[in-house]
Amino acid sequence: MQDINKVKQIHSEFKQSIWLDFIDRNIMHSGKLQNLIDEDGIRGVTSNPAIFEQAINSSSDYDADILMLSKSDTDPERIFFQLAISDIQNAADLFAPVYNEEISGADGYVSLEVSPLLALDEQGTIEQARELWHKVARQNVMIKIPGTLPCLPAIRTAISEGININVTLLFGLKRYEAVAMAYIEGLEDRLASGQDVSKVASVASFFLSRIDLLVDPLLDAKDQSELRGEAAIASAKVAYALYRRLFSGERWQKLADAGAKPQRLLWASTGNKNPVYRDTRYVEELISPNTVNTAPLSTIDAFRDHGNAAARLEVGLEKAIYLLEALANAGINMEAIALQLEIEGIHKFKVPYQKLLDAVSSKTTNYKIDIKKETMEFNEKAIDVINDLIKLNNDRVAGFNKAAEDLKDDTSDVVPIFSRLAGESSQYVNELTNVAQQHNGEVARGTSTSGNLHRAWIDIKSAFTGSDLLSILNECERGEDAAKAAYRDALDPDNNLSAELALLLQSQQLGISEGHDLIKSLRDEVSATNDDNDYQNEIGNDESMTESANEDAAYEYEGRAALAYQPETNDQEKEWQEEEETVAGDSKLMEFFIDELKDLLWAERELVDTLPDIADAATSVELKMAFEQHLTETRTHVARLEQAFGILGLEPESRKCEAMSGILDEGDEIISATEEGTAQRDVGLIFAGQKVEHYEIASYGGMIALAKTLGYYEIAELFVLTLDEEKTADAKLTDIAETQANYEASVEPSDD
Repeated sequence: MQDINKVKQIHSEFKQSIWLDFIDRNIMHSGKLQNLIDEDGIRGVTSNPAIFEQAINSSSDYDADILMLSKSDTDPERIFFQLAISDIQNAADLFAPVYNEEISGADGYVSLEVSPLLALDEQGTIEQARELWHKVARQNVMIKIPGTLPCLPAIRTAISEGININVTLLFGLKRYEAVAMAYIEGLEDRLASGQDVSKVASVASFFLSRIDLLVDPLLDAKDQSELRGEAAIASAKVAYALYRRLFSGERWQKLADAGAKPQRLLWASTGNKNPVYRDTRYVEELISPNTVNTAPLSTIDAFRDHGNAAARLEVGLEKAIYLLEALANAGINMEAIALQLEIEGIHKFKVPYQKLLDAVSSKTTNYKIDIKKETMEFNEKAIDVINDLIKLNNDRVAGFNKAAEDLKDDTSDVVPIFSRLAGESSQYVNELTNVAQQHNGEVARGTSTSGNLHRAWIDIKSAFTGSDLLSILNECERGEDAAKAAYRDALDPDNNLSAELALLLQSQQLGISEGHDLIKSLRDEVSATNDDNDYQNEIGNDESMTESANEDAAYEYEGRAALAYQPETNDQEKEWQEEEETVAGDSKLMEFFIDELKDLLWAERELVDTLPDIADAATSVELKMAFEQHLTETRTHVARLEQAFGILGLEPESRKCEAMSGILDEGDEIISATEEGTAQRDVGLIFAGQKVEHYEIASYGGMIALAKTLGYYEIAELFVLTLDEEKTADAKLTDIAETQANYEASVEPSDD
């Protein structure tokens, strides 16, 4: 007797659809996706910016298309969407037989997400949703729209226009209900206009594993470890009960009679992120009819191997309600948790999306190298460059291997990452060696001894004095800084490298940059958990401490933390909202919040006036561009602040910010005191610019915490976007200083 496929069993016996949370060209062209459909009964696909970034950045599968598209369009976002649309169309065609089963349109959907940069932009979201829907031109596509407050109207509009929608980034029950109502209202709008509602489909993607990942440490801190691992599953059970209530009754029946389908719950983020838990738990515990679970390949493989399929979601609803009450009694505000996860989720998709666009842009630039130079004879300088990079990569291999050895007992994911990066550099050595040998060059052996370009890792290998993770990551980051600089110097136009070699080095440079960013990210994560992170505390990024102080102030005026409990009736909700508005409006904390808004608005408006002069005064083109880009962002910051006043029901008003005024005056003094066209002027402008950024980072960090305490979550969401942009601008200035301006100023002739 043939063993039953456990993944396929979920749908065949329990009527839950399993979708794959992954897409790339290899999985389609190799036949693996078709095999998953045939053998495992996979019934749909979801994609997101991180998935596409991995697909495009980690392979050459897209390079030829990027080359072709770049001949007529240089915009990386437009090029990306053309690549993505092609993939989505191909995947949708593979799933067409599933879509056309006896119950037409029940399954077989493939999801494509709007730009995460539009997460709080209603109009931009609906415009891009329409564009993608029409360009993909498949009935079994779903356009993914985040379930943020600003995008709820966009969801309703899209549904009313007959666009299938996958609502993503849902973490809380209150927002889920609002999304379901947006779907119902969109169908009602469509039906009222005399249009067919039977072919419109939607899912509401409720993200789960990240809930436990955030809540569990909070429970440990409160000595409530018995509740660990319960928050996500309990939320899912209550959400499913809410789904059954929303899609029943007289109001829904009118739509159902016209052929409308319920908006199914889709369980997302179901790959387990905590090794303490069973790797299939977010599949096993969530099985129920008429729902979807989208899982990564690793989770599908695990379930096929040792999963246990049973209808568990509807079991234990009363216990789930009790658990959520217990969490509230333990001081865990699940709606505040949901908001934090939503904010983090927006950021987690924005970062890979920007990396994706950077990768497309870089590949586009690579292809513009003059092909005529490909046959240019290798000169002695080229062989020297190759040998320096061979030594550097040998150093990198040895350094990462030593780091992995020192951390061999570490249970985190760091050791496999070190091993992967060492393997990456081994590959680079082989590639460089092959090129050198093809041109009869003498190939370097071993690690660096003098390091003609940079002695990137030689010092690192002797610097590891123990197995302290943060110390090792700090040393690794220094090594990666030097490796990144070495590749930049190797690609200096003065080296006159052939197009063949330049293309290879640019490809390797992408990997080096990704490794650098990954190590920096790991170091930042570990550093953030340390108590001695004085810088983070200084700039106000430790929001938990700030929020605690803010809550004390709010309670002093008899305020109630927003969303601590759910109102039982609409009248009670209205009463609570009126009470909160009264309390917030009358409190001294609210007065302080508004005063700080006025300061920030003055500061940002003043920057809009000042940044053009600063950009003009800069010497380097890169610094000019950085200031000009931040000018565009600053105009957006002004608009967000004005929007915040509107949310409060106030007219935008500014008040002179003495702190910012002083910093800007210092910038004027630097321009006056330095000579035009010098690197010294750039150093001074960067110094003043970073003072501005640090002031704004501190201010927006504090304002986010205040907004959340006062219950103005929409304002908090706006400021999180601004805070991210301020941090990015600060990092850009640091990069220009460390890689260019500081060195150039140090060798610049003195006036004496």
